[in-house]
Amino acid sequence: MTIHPTSIEELADALHSAAASGKQISGWELSSLPRSIVHHASDLTVTLTSNVHLAELQSKLAPHRQWLPIDPLSEISPTIEQILSSNLSGPRRYGFGTIREHILGVTVMLANGRVIHSGGQVVKNVAGFDLCKLFIGSRGNLGIILEATFKLRPFPESEKLFACQCSSLSEADAVINTLISAPIAPVILDLHNLSSSNHWQIVIGLAGATEDVAWQAAILQSVGEFKASNDHYLDAAIRQIPNINATHSVLPSQLCQVLALLPKGPVLVHAGNGIIRNGTTDTVPVASSVSGLLKRLKSEFDPVDIFGRL
Repeated sequence: MTIHPTSIEELADALHSAAASGKQISGWELSSLPRSIVHHASDLTVTLTSNVHLAELQSKLAPHRQWLPIDPLSEISPTIEQILSSNLSGPRRYGFGTIREHILGVTVMLANGRVIHSGGQVVKNVAGFDLCKLFIGSRGNLGIILEATFKLRPFPESEKLFACQCSSLSEADAVINTLISAPIAPVILDLHNLSSSNHWQIVIGLAGATEDVAWQAAILQSVGEFKASNDHYLDAAIRQIPNINATHSVLPSQLCQVLALLPKGPVLVHAGNGIIRNGTTDTVPVASSVSGLLKRLKSEFDPVDIFGRL
């Protein structure tokens, strides 16, 4: 059953009704709920309802030269609820981290219709247990995220992308290892093979003060033949890789070893993080201890499986 509430009260009633009838809620659409964005520019924080789309938020912040440094890959801008529930991220994850590094607080409706708050609306707070990170990547199994507060970042003074062509995976591996040990701090370190050939391209992004970016760019030339680039490779990846947010994670040190075993096809890799995007939906087995923890959390937050079984 999918629900389309128009108010918080209606959402709570739907959960109570599902619990009483023993029905599971397979999904929800929150676009009809009230929407708000409260931006405290001087504090670099924002509190907003989870049905706000990321693109709308970034547009609201842009005049203040601030942004939420999350760049999930999608043809349609995801909502804050989708980003949090699926822990969506993109190339700049290497430099800025995932959404969990930026969240300050969250408001969630549990399976019994109760609304809970975790964290706060300021950067320095000690408001009880840090439960808000439990809901990041929970895929709606623990509750419905209604509102969130984030700490923001100012726009970098300069951001530049550079690309280097490699004729083989082993050559790309060597260049990536050199980049990781070089005295630079990239925000993007990607590797892709969207043409399904033996040629690979490394994309590196630098951001910060103009002089610092120029200094790091000069160091790149001692590593390989890097040339100024743009982010059009991301558009190509979104078009060519179905289900692009179905990711696989490996140790960065084992990345090229794993890539060599994959069937040929378009692939985009966030090399600095070991994240592979090739459109496959193969699941990675979860360690029994982790699986047990998830089941215990599920039994606490949703004991009657309103949101479905893990």
